[in-house]
Amino acid sequence: MAAYNGLHRCIRRGQPMEVYLVMFDEAALRCWDEGCPINDATKAHIVLSQANLTDSEQALAMTMANKGTADAVTYEDMTSSLLMLFGDKVKSGNVAVVAQPAPGRIPRVPRRVPVGGHAAPAGAWRCCYCNKEGHVRNDCQLKAKHLRERGAPDGAGKDA
Repeated sequence: MAAYNGLHRCIRRGQPMEVYLVMFDEAALRCWDEGCPINDATKAHIVLSQANLTDSEQALAMTMANKGTADAVTYEDMTSSLLMLFGDKVKSGNVAVVAQPAPGRIPRVPRRVPVGGHAAPAGAWRCCYCNKEGHVRNDCQLKAKHLRERGAPDGAGKDA
């Protein structure tokens, strides 16, 4: 398992693509030696995602490695496309990998007010207890009523 974690820590920072790929191959071999081999498609995915490339560069490498087939991209195809496209380039800055929401998804309202920001619009909060908008579970009158009916002491229903 330590070798697998080492594979995930193998990230291209300021070194050339060739150095990164050699470092990645060595980490993959350590996984194999420790009895946790990684399949070809997984290695291709990891090597691309940790190559410190922008989204458009990753898409270009994936398109080139795919070769127009419906088959899964192999590790060999991915490394050859990375070398062909970015073999002579060195990354000077870090590119953060950020998950993008799926198309058509509506982002949730933040639960906490951002520092220096403004409160959420009125009615944006939804209670998890009664499922009504405008308040949260700690302030729910229905929950307070149910707790009073059960004989719970005051403040027993407040979440810490």
